[in-house]
Amino acid sequence: MMNTMIRNIKAFTLIELLITMAILAVITTVVAGNFAGSTQKGRDARRKSDLKQLQTALEAYMNDKGEYPTYEGGSSFFSYLDASGIPVSVDTGESFAIGNVVYMSKVPADPNSSYTYLYVPDADTHPRAYQIFTHLENEKDKEYALSFETDVTDCQFGVSSSNISMDTPLVAGNRSCKKE
Repeated sequence: MMNTMIRNIKAFTLIELLITMAILAVITTVVAGNFAGSTQKGRDARRKSDLKQLQTALEAYMNDKGEYPTYEGGSSFFSYLDASGIPVSVDTGESFAIGNVVYMSKVPADPNSSYTYLYVPDADTHPRAYQIFTHLENEKDKEYALSFETDVTDCQFGVSSSNISMDTPLVAGNRSCKKE
């Protein structure tokens, strides 16, 4: 009687358990790989959206002031003259406004703290054109550029004012989208 009971007990063999664990490992690897790619694409989409918003704000500023903001160097994103003619430096996370006119409530920052957006005007004073550059993580992005005609590094995407193209070389002073 005891012999009969043992034969009727159902259980998994060691081989079945190993095969199941191997299948689960493969599925986990595929899912994790897709998740990493999706987060890169999401950050890149945000970067492109941020640059388009900056472009809109800068065009509104140009319509009001007849010129684009300047770049004074250092850690600021760009500089402009306030209502009383005093230079104001604006960095990411800060408001871009003159008096009651708000061009951007908050200048966007790159979603990865290791990178920054680069604003490159065509002149030190009274700029009439600009380019803005950013880093892209997804090398398969159709808009991913390996290099530009200007002297920026670690930047793979950019937008420009409507009066120039991204092929127009502007002097950026060997600046990088990667933070120092």
